[in-house]
Amino acid sequence: MTEPGYLAAIGESYDTVAADCTARVKSPDELDPLSRGMLAVFAELVRGDARRPVADLGCGPAKVTAHPAALGVEVAGR
Repeated sequence: MTEPGYLAAIGESYDTVAADCTARVKSPDELDPLSRGMLAVFAELVRGDARRPVADLGCGPAKVTAHPAALGVEVAGR
């Protein structure tokens, strides 16, 4: 099956900014305490929820996606 042209254009566009995005997005250990705390509270709220997994849409390099995963949240980044 061939990929529609617009998907190739989206991929090319992302590839153009991916390195800059990766450099600009902070990893959880670089975040301020409030932001890390909010991620921890989110993880606590959804860990036992039957509506798992959690999707981190538009996650880019998935630096933040890894933090809830480390806290036991079933998470997928796209």
